[in-house]
Amino acid sequence: MIGSVSKYILLLLLASIAFPAAWFNGQEPTGEPKGNLQPKLSSDQAIVLDEATGQLVAKGKARLEYGTLLLLADEIRYERAKGLAFAKGKVVLTFEEIRILASELEYSLSENRFAAKNTRFGRYPVSGESKSLEGSLDGLAIANDTSIHLLGPDKLAPNLKADKLAFDGKKGLFRAEGLRFRIGQASLVPLPKIETRRRESPLEASLSAGHDDQLGASVEIHSLFDVRPELRIGGSLEGYSKRGILVGPEAIYEMVEESYKGSLASGFIKDQSPSGLDVQGKPLPDSRGFLDWSHLQQINDRFSFAAQVQWRRDSEVFRDFRQEAFNENQWNDTFAELSYYGNNSIASVFARMQPNDFSDQIERKPEIGLHLLPTEILETGIYHSLSLGLADLKEAKGDASTETQSKRADVVYHLTRHFPVAKWLSDTPSATYRMARYWDALGADDTLTRHFGEFGLDARIPFHATFDVQNELWEIDGLRHRGHFLCQYRYLEDSSDADRSRVPLLDRRYFDPNLDPLDLSEIRYLDDLTEGTRLRFGIENRFQTRAKDYGSRDLAAIRIYQDILIDPPANEGKMDSFFGEMALHPVHWLSLGVQAKIDVDNGDLQQVALESRLMDADLAELSLAILRLENRSNQYRVLGFRRIDEKREIQTGLQFDAETGNLTRANIGVYSRISDSWDLAYLLAHRKGTAREDDLSFRLGFRMLKF
Repeated sequence: MIGSVSKYILLLLLASIAFPAAWFNGQEPTGEPKGNLQPKLSSDQAIVLDEATGQLVAKGKARLEYGTLLLLADEIRYERAKGLAFAKGKVVLTFEEIRILASELEYSLSENRFAAKNTRFGRYPVSGESKSLEGSLDGLAIANDTSIHLLGPDKLAPNLKADKLAFDGKKGLFRAEGLRFRIGQASLVPLPKIETRRRESPLEASLSAGHDDQLGASVEIHSLFDVRPELRIGGSLEGYSKRGILVGPEAIYEMVEESYKGSLASGFIKDQSPSGLDVQGKPLPDSRGFLDWSHLQQINDRFSFAAQVQWRRDSEVFRDFRQEAFNENQWNDTFAELSYYGNNSIASVFARMQPNDFSDQIERKPEIGLHLLPTEILETGIYHSLSLGLADLKEAKGDASTETQSKRADVVYHLTRHFPVAKWLSDTPSATYRMARYWDALGADDTLTRHFGEFGLDARIPFHATFDVQNELWEIDGLRHRGHFLCQYRYLEDSSDADRSRVPLLDRRYFDPNLDPLDLSEIRYLDDLTEGTRLRFGIENRFQTRAKDYGSRDLAAIRIYQDILIDPPANEGKMDSFFGEMALHPVHWLSLGVQAKIDVDNGDLQQVALESRLMDADLAELSLAILRLENRSNQYRVLGFRRIDEKREIQTGLQFDAETGNLTRANIGVYSRISDSWDLAYLLAHRKGTAREDDLSFRLGFRMLKF
């Protein structure tokens, strides 16, 4: 197992052994004497001329200076005609932040090259030793029989031993042969050859152990490292006393010249004791796994491609073995899209599939779209846009019940014109036509065509003011208030409103915590669309002050909207949803964000989300979050961070469910840097009231620091 870990960790040193690039990139080579720049040779003894070789010889505390280059040695011989310097005995070569110590060294001012024997070298945080070191100040270097360290040698520090190491600074590539990964002086694993490119963080590695009631005692090893300039591979090896061994291959790839990138993460286990049922009430299988793949590619100036696969063998596997990731994303989405970008148009082919047979999904197999972006008509100020869509839809059911299918065409044509009536008023009328054609309609006739027409009018009244306000505590230097009142009117008619019962309801209404779409062209729930008349009143505000460095910064942004239905259906009230959001940033150490949605007629709070943060530079942070969704959630969360000293910090979190009165989650973590290469994490967590994680868990982890 240690050998596997070491292979993954090997690239810890590979970024660092690119020392020539870190040394030489961005620094000017010395070259042969140019202009008034001449080498200066000195020593504490008389400098003599060796008539046999034509070299100037300096002994004792010999010193050669040339620009920012300094060469010290017991003896320096300088051959002026060729621009060569030969040094031996306690040799020290310093250039900018680079230092090389050697028994012998030859340096060419004319070719910007050096060659040294029995060397020690370094530029923070890299240091190393080698039998020989050859290099050029323009970025080419070769080291033989070398050891590379980060922040100096240490008994527990990872390091790399290589027979030969070559770096090409122009291409940004280095090659290593005869590699051995070591901890201290102990060699762990050999690797014959690696070729890679420098990256900001070429290695990730961690080792952790812990225990929880569901999985038992566990040991987890994870690492990623570069094996080629465009490819990083690795993964995780995890052992659970109650479940077995989980193997999780991973990969990250990126080709800058070809403009594509992607990642792969997976995990597979033969579960010895799968517990509980899946979301459909079925027993969990013993053969379990998951796989996530994402890909993004800019094929050329016109075409792009994006794809994502999220496969789960069962509904609970990701939750069981990737709890933190599951808390961030509990929905699976598998899709692919090919897009074409014209001068003023976009064409796309989009497909959404469901590889997981336990969950519901509206599949699009595929959806083809053509969109003409807003374009002015003959310099009239009138802008029009057109969208054409053709979709083959299917609702896949996780419980294997009857599936609904629909083949549908969608055409949208939109016209709009902006009229600046006065400085204090602007009007924007609009007209939209939308047609939906169904070939799988319900009833005796398979076909159904719906025609929608919408007329809209937007009125905006802008306002602004400035105030000479000064406040040193809140860092306010003047105050500017900008915003506008708005009134938006929409009248929508459906020619086939009486046939709505024949429409296959696939793209239907859903709860959206954000501001509801208003324009007919922006509505996604086409199958569930009904005619009606709507008014929206709103006010939008922004408060700003002068920034210390340049320009301005936002202090607050406030938006409030209220929708009113004209002649609503008998089962609905006139007052539709109220929506408001506010973002406050009075100073850099304090922020507050609030978003709320209210059903005014029923007086129901549909959604409220609040998050506030209080920061003390990088020493401490405290945040409070509240999330309440009608009939779904009523959660409170507090997170805290405190840096104890330069090597230790503590993080804590609490989550409270107001519906049940339970403290659903409490965790505390202490992170400590135990050396220049490793840090240590102690994690303790308690959960209550969840479906699968009712337990107390503890984890102890070692992580190799990133570079």
